[in-house]
Amino acid sequence: MCNGSCEKCCVEAIDRYYNIVRTVLDNAIYNSCIPTKKIQNIKKHWWNDELDDLHHQVIAATTFWRPRSGVHVVNDNRLQWKYRYKLAIKQAEKNAYEIVNEELFRVF
Repeated sequence: MCNGSCEKCCVEAIDRYYNIVRTVLDNAIYNSCIPTKKIQNIKKHWWNDELDDLHHQVIAATTFWRPRSGVHVVNDNRLQWKYRYKLAIKQAEKNAYEIVNEELFRVF
């Protein structure tokens, strides 16, 4: 241990402690905080059947769409479904946020 009389000794002690703390934090993060297995079919708490249906419609429209010259109807259909889907997601998020806020307001 360093008694404060030499600069080299203090720097080495600080480096040792730094490395120990870094190793402990790295082990804590990698061994317990980061999931090692991907969990399938996890959805947001506000996700619903309507969003599932819209999601499948967007996938179907995108699969059917091919960037061809002169065929804009198919792409327009794809873009409409995509817009409906994104709008529905935003609305579902907003509704869930408002519900949580209302419940919190009632509690407090």
